[in-house]
Amino acid sequence: MKAYPDENWTALWETNRGCPFSCAYCDWGSNKKSKIGKYSIERLFAEIEWFVNNKIKYIYCRDANFGILQRDLDIVKYIADKKIKTGFPNIFSVQSTKNSTEKSFETQKIISSVGLSKGVSLSMQSLNPMTLKLINRDNIDQKVFDVLQYKFSKEKIATYSDLIIGLPGETYTSFKNGIEYLIANGQHNRIRFNNLTVLPNAQFGDPSYQLLNGIKIVKNKLVYVYGEEEKIADDVDEYQYLVVGTNSAKEKDWVKIRSFAWMTDLLYFDKTLQIPLMLLHRHFGECFQDLIELFMSVSQSQPIFYKISKFFDDKATGIQNGEIEYCLSEKFLNSYWKSDEYMLMNVVSDGDIMSFYNEARDILGLFIASKEDNNKISEIIEEAILLNQVLLKIPNDRLKKSLSCKYNILNWYEHALVGETVSLDHADVLYEIDKTVLYWEDYNEWSREVVWYGNRLGDYLHKDIQQNHLIANSDLE
Repeated sequence: MKAYPDENWTALWETNRGCPFSCAYCDWGSNKKSKIGKYSIERLFAEIEWFVNNKIKYIYCRDANFGILQRDLDIVKYIADKKIKTGFPNIFSVQSTKNSTEKSFETQKIISSVGLSKGVSLSMQSLNPMTLKLINRDNIDQKVFDVLQYKFSKEKIATYSDLIIGLPGETYTSFKNGIEYLIANGQHNRIRFNNLTVLPNAQFGDPSYQLLNGIKIVKNKLVYVYGEEEKIADDVDEYQYLVVGTNSAKEKDWVKIRSFAWMTDLLYFDKTLQIPLMLLHRHFGECFQDLIELFMSVSQSQPIFYKISKFFDDKATGIQNGEIEYCLSEKFLNSYWKSDEYMLMNVVSDGDIMSFYNEARDILGLFIASKEDNNKISEIIEEAILLNQVLLKIPNDRLKKSLSCKYNILNWYEHALVGETVSLDHADVLYEIDKTVLYWEDYNEWSREVVWYGNRLGDYLHKDIQQNHLIANSDLE
């Protein structure tokens, strides 16, 4: 550290070790519940002092279930006090405990209150009862997650949920239903879709378990998302073993699941079309998974979305055949990216973002045309698409923009994000969006600060907006 004083350092830190759960895919439990061994509180406080004195910006707590112990509240209070007094650390990232509502909420509330949070982890992995039984997670109460999601939303604390692709018992339909459930219950910030890696000491590493569940495994070179591609003379490649098919989701269904997840990320969690999709789902009662599939089944008459959908299918098939799971881009930081981010960055940098939104209007317009009262729905969704387009953070966009809308869509959307319901009024609203303060002049800066750093917090839309209501007239409930 002394030799490289200009570097920013990350600390991987444990306050305890062990896990009382025995999830089949995980090395922590290793087929049996283990006791939690605790480091002394005196040692932990001394280590926090060391982090602060050495100006460590990012502390990644590696505990399996932070918040499970009562003393974890004392730990976060100590770190929060240091943050207030010294400015360090910048981020304290934890994996929340799986079955404790109040302690998880209190610890995360303290972390967030002093700006230490990069999003609260609410890890579901699957919402399919059969899958949860097969992976030994059926003893984890789903209601815990529902309560926590509601409480964090009310406090405007960003959360993200994890779903694993490749678990036994999961089908294409059950996977889509799980996403629909999470979004309907307030997860609008991020679902992290993780490809399942087989760890040798986990139950998944047992050949008999693999045979019983029809687990198909492929060996892929291991790289790290957002990691820079480096050429080192004496480098040694690492490999991982990914699950790319099961009895319940054969290879073709695995591709569909993987592609559906990427399309959901691109449209909803990367915020490119979240506002109109949320309106159609939450206000007009349309099935979320049907909306996503509209964009997966386009013809070549919609060339942007046809290209995106085909890329997702081809990439998923490539992973099944041993390709690296992420996408290398020399143009963007010479780094590895998730497929949805890779396509978003290329659409923007290729100058196709206007065509992207024009095609989205056509795709959703055809869908809406078959609905009752389609003229009013079409008018609202057209405004929602335009608002979403104007708010999206893109490089070389340093202007003040005005947008006139007949409906108070932004007000409705901001309340919906925190689980609140307001009327969608015919209000004649003038939005003033100031992009002169927060802007990015080159693609590398934008890809780093928006696409990469904004991932967990879903921070892709401009927020410096004034709303001027010209007429207030509630005619649409």
